[in-house]
Amino acid sequence: MVSPAWTMRSARRVSAIIRIMRCPVDLPAYLIRDAELYAPGRKGSEAVEWILADYPRLVGEIRNLRKSADSFAQESAELDQLVDQLKAICLRILDL
Repeated sequence: MVSPAWTMRSARRVSAIIRIMRCPVDLPAYLIRDAELYAPGRKGSEAVEWILADYPRLVGEIRNLRKSADSFAQESAELDQLVDQLKAICLRILDL
């Protein structure tokens, strides 16, 4: 997991790069409104900037969640096999 300190440093670097490479971009108003919803306390271009800077962290978290979900699915399948084996053993015991 990425430490919060590293994330903040990374966000500052990206923000600094964005400030250096300023170029006007026409964005539809709904994109700016959406960015403001997802970027607490930020308005306009600052909100868009924050979303873009936070994007790599978000993608990393999603990848980790997918790995966890895959691992959970594998463990679940293994447990299902064990339960089936236990049921078969119980049925054999009842037949005795």
